[in-house]
Amino acid sequence: MKLKPLDDLVQYHLPLGTNVEIAIYSDSFEHVSIMRNVLIRMKSWQNYLYLYH
Repeated sequence: MKLKPLDDLVQYHLPLGTNVEIAIYSDSFEHVSIMRNVLIRMKSWQNYLYLYH
């Protein structure tokens, strides 16, 4: 599935090949949404931590 942004993203100066992760939350599985939120935050830290220099 591909999502296309509606806003103009030129002001963010995103490099080519930029990837995002999107989560859609609902009221049905609140316990899963909390876990998913934690996983997305953990994944975002991989962009800042370089374990193999």
